[in-house]
Amino acid sequence: MGCCLVAIIGAVWPRLLLVLVYFFAPQIPAKAFHAPLLPLIGFICLPATTLLYEVSIFYWGPPDAKHPLVLIVLAVALLSDLSQLGIFRRRR
Repeated sequence: MGCCLVAIIGAVWPRLLLVLVYFFAPQIPAKAFHAPLLPLIGFICLPATTLLYEVSIFYWGPPDAKHPLVLIVLAVALLSDLSQLGIFRRRR
């Protein structure tokens, strides 16, 4: 039972935070995305990457040589999302 609860919370948590950001800090997604379709696709497919992209763009600006931490944060978030999708699962 405990493993199922951890899996559910891990899958729902980034999406819940995205919804909270859209309701309570709408300036963050407005600065990061200019098209309404991209955050929706990110909410469905890659929620952790979308959330950290929004926050990093809002606080540090676009990824460039001045802030290489943005790229590192996005790479970790992308690996987290891909691992939840089962991309790295071994086939037998």
